[in-house]
Amino acid sequence: MTLRNHAEILILDDDPAHAASVQALLALHDRFAEAEVNATSALARLEQGDYPLLILDLNMPLMSGLEVLQRLRDADSRVKTIVLSGESTLEAVAPVLRLGAFDYLPKPFDPQQLLSSVNNALAQVRLERENRAMAAQVRADQALHAFMVDASPDPVYMLDAHGCFSYANRRFHEVFSVSDPLPGRPWTAAVGDDLAALLRCRFNERRTADRARQHFEFHFQDAEGSERFFDLAATGLYEPATTQGARRFVGTYGVLRDLTAQRAAEAHRLDLQNRLQQTSKMEAIGQIAGGIAHDFNNILASIVGYAELVRNAHDRLSPAQITTYLDEVIAAGHRARDLIAQMLSFTRASRGAAQPVNMGDALQDVSRMLRAAIPGAIELRTRLCDDAEPVFADPVQLQQIIINLLVNARDAIDGPGLIEVALSRAHQIHPCAACGGMLDGEHMVFSVADSGHGIDDDTRARMFDMYFTTREPGKGTGIGLGLVNKLIHEYDGHITVNSAPGQGARFDVHFPISGAADPQRIAPLAVTSRIGRIVLVDDEVSVANFMSEVLRDAGYEVVMFTESLQALRYLEHHHASVAAVLTDQQMPLMTGIALAERVRELRPDLPIALVSALVDGQSV
Repeated sequence: MTLRNHAEILILDDDPAHAASVQALLALHDRFAEAEVNATSALARLEQGDYPLLILDLNMPLMSGLEVLQRLRDADSRVKTIVLSGESTLEAVAPVLRLGAFDYLPKPFDPQQLLSSVNNALAQVRLERENRAMAAQVRADQALHAFMVDASPDPVYMLDAHGCFSYANRRFHEVFSVSDPLPGRPWTAAVGDDLAALLRCRFNERRTADRARQHFEFHFQDAEGSERFFDLAATGLYEPATTQGARRFVGTYGVLRDLTAQRAAEAHRLDLQNRLQQTSKMEAIGQIAGGIAHDFNNILASIVGYAELVRNAHDRLSPAQITTYLDEVIAAGHRARDLIAQMLSFTRASRGAAQPVNMGDALQDVSRMLRAAIPGAIELRTRLCDDAEPVFADPVQLQQIIINLLVNARDAIDGPGLIEVALSRAHQIHPCAACGGMLDGEHMVFSVADSGHGIDDDTRARMFDMYFTTREPGKGTGIGLGLVNKLIHEYDGHITVNSAPGQGARFDVHFPISGAADPQRIAPLAVTSRIGRIVLVDDEVSVANFMSEVLRDAGYEVVMFTESLQALRYLEHHHASVAAVLTDQQMPLMTGIALAERVRELRPDLPIALVSALVDGQSV
């Protein structure tokens, strides 16, 4: 029978059956819990301090799980909370974690995951209690300082003048898996030869004051094979100066700060940040979908119109007119290709490399695509300077900044209005509205101004906070300006804001000039040889026929296949007479890469070119 004073966990769930199942699962692993269906009663029991851990259902009548978390936070409660919910979106998770929940598990939960979370929470509760107890003991008796050093979560050591240990705390023994006492042993014996070669004089530091070793980071694999990260701070120890001024070196005092958890948390934060950024991209794509459709309709109208003119009026058209119409078809096809490449690049999940970017082109592209998403009653004006220079940024992230600012400007206007987009070159002295830093040097400045309702002082103080939004619930994620601020500062940029209630708003984004010239187009290599047979493989018959005709027109002999296996069988018998293989990547039965690998086995020196519509490079 479960005793009352053994229960460490309180379950708050309006579903008694679900609460009972959680109780039974915990009891099987010697974790005893009691259940409540009423939030007010549960809060009263928690205030008595009987339960260090609360397992909380998020969706409950009368008082929601978020309200319970808010009450606990307002009361500065030390109770750890594990939230169980049927929702797993970022919008659901973010407020729960912001209110201080220890963990968030979606329903139906994995039993092992729940048990692991419970064990971790109770272990942290115990650790916090131990830390509070130790702190109280130290305050009561300073003579226990040595005990505090030994109980430190950081490895602490002292060496004598000969580089041998005079002291090492328990944590030091644990980190370096040393069971025998260390005093009297050389420091290299504890850390091993490889790490000793890395640390050398840093571990056995002799310098003091500002010249002492500070923040030297290193990593190694512990006895269990896990990678550990540490920060080393060490200083030399000397006897007090004598009348002659000499000071005798007596040893080294050092502290190792464990950064392993911090590095893992940073990696997790970056992952979450990238996911939030991708979410913002998807919202932006929804905004510009109308613009994309509009552009494609125009492109298709041009292609179809000129193609029908050539077909229907071929007999009465001069060769020059036919060439002109076909040039228009080709130009429209190139515009469609560039538009697709731009959209695929924008939707990629991975970050691209920073490069010199023409901001004028980026502003025009985004303004054109977003035009269809802006009501007709709102006028969109674009004004670009003539002396623009490139800035250093990821083109896709730059587009994302522009889209977020344009969408915010659109949403700030009710009814008729004006949005002005401008690009200028300026050397201004203003503090950044987000970080407070002063602008320095010459910048390219792009501005988005609207005639909307303006921004009040309270909103201006918080508008760059992540998750802050003035929109109605469900109308926005609250990561727009927060993400804009982060992306701008990643490229040493700043943002200034000029606004007042009822007088519209103007956002100026300042980027340092990259100093690089606009990238030049690379001229295609001239064909120097047309000797040999080319094997062409593409499962799309029209594309294969087109490419074959282009190659034959250039003077090559072409053998065309629409299946990889057919091409492989041909190459098994005729590879000696083939000069090159040109293959599509995405094909049924055998991809282009798989075909290339098989051809390499037949003839390693045979040139192979891979053609793909993919632009992210992840399949190559």
